[in-house]
Amino acid sequence: MMDKETLARYWMWNGASCGKLKERRDAFVDTQRRSMEDERLSGVRAEYGDDARGIFLERWSYGMRGKRPGRIAVERELLVHVVHTLAAAHPEKRIVALNPGSATQPGGNVHIGFEGTEESFCLCSNLYSTLATETSWRKFYMKHLGSGTRGVRNTDPAAANDWICSQNITIFKEMCDGVPRLLPENAWRKVDVITCAPPDFDDYWSMHGGDSALNRAMLYSQHLLRGRNIFEVAADREMWSGHGSDRKEPDILVLPAFGCDYRKNPPDIVAEAYAELLRHFAGYFETIVFAAGEHSTVFREVFEKNGLALHELDEMQGVRREMQAPEGDLWEDTLEHDLEEKIDSKLSDHANGVSCEDNCTFTDITFSLLAIGGSIEALVNTKGSYAAGIFDDGVSFIAEIIY
Repeated sequence: MMDKETLARYWMWNGASCGKLKERRDAFVDTQRRSMEDERLSGVRAEYGDDARGIFLERWSYGMRGKRPGRIAVERELLVHVVHTLAAAHPEKRIVALNPGSATQPGGNVHIGFEGTEESFCLCSNLYSTLATETSWRKFYMKHLGSGTRGVRNTDPAAANDWICSQNITIFKEMCDGVPRLLPENAWRKVDVITCAPPDFDDYWSMHGGDSALNRAMLYSQHLLRGRNIFEVAADREMWSGHGSDRKEPDILVLPAFGCDYRKNPPDIVAEAYAELLRHFAGYFETIVFAAGEHSTVFREVFEKNGLALHELDEMQGVRREMQAPEGDLWEDTLEHDLEEKIDSKLSDHANGVSCEDNCTFTDITFSLLAIGGSIEALVNTKGSYAAGIFDDGVSFIAEIIY
């Protein structure tokens, strides 16, 4: 989750930027409404797991290795763009994407209009509907929340390697100038998605005393172990085919610059860890693509330094479409003000009233799921950053922060 300083910088923009935030918030509501009401988008399911390491140990002990081409490519495009383009070019292949998910909140900050890797994926597909469920919260997010107070994370050390596998996710929108636009139905594409939370660089650095060779080595080890877990989950065809995926063979794996977003993981450390992992796992896939965004140059340099051959993907050059006009604008009844009555009703379930008397003694639950009670409507209600807490007398509150 972004810290308040980052959120403050994000919101202190000009009027045009704030307009984009509102457009993305409205688009998020539209995406969720479509996901719930369109039968082609509803009914998607997810599987949950923790440490998958060891899936291949028995196979390795008998000398079994991946024997597929294992092409490696690095792209600068947004993760959801790369995934959609490859899915359009190879409709017969199974494509697995890694979503660098928030450890504590489904969809990250998608509800307030943030445009990050996870947020863009949730804006353009029905992925969010598999993350914001009671089961997902219990099996994934609650393990990271601890007591619910801000800053208390990873109370369960094993939670770091937890994952959510979402099958047959449909990408039906694309980002255009920072705002998701509806794609023609013949351009909708299905993919599978693994959600796993990257290490939080700021939390890790402050916990272990800042930058040092030892701490960099420890962070590298974290990425190495978590990355191994991700590769094994992605390559386990029996798990995917056993739970409703249309395509049994894991052909293409698309990964972001894992944790090199607002979590500020150094891209050189992340790239070094994945260069090592590729030596062992590339052969289990036809192609592995890193949608590394602004960090693509670093990833290319590190991979080439480690002797990995990089390929230029013809698919990314030849399948790019001209931006097509959306089939329609947002549904007429999906604007935020139309949900106010539902929002008020939901929030009343989580509050006994707010006192007007001065009281600055409370437990901060701003970044806890307790603050939203599992309600999409409550998320949409926050037009900006918000604070939430429980006073010592037991009265809870949710308040928007005005900058």
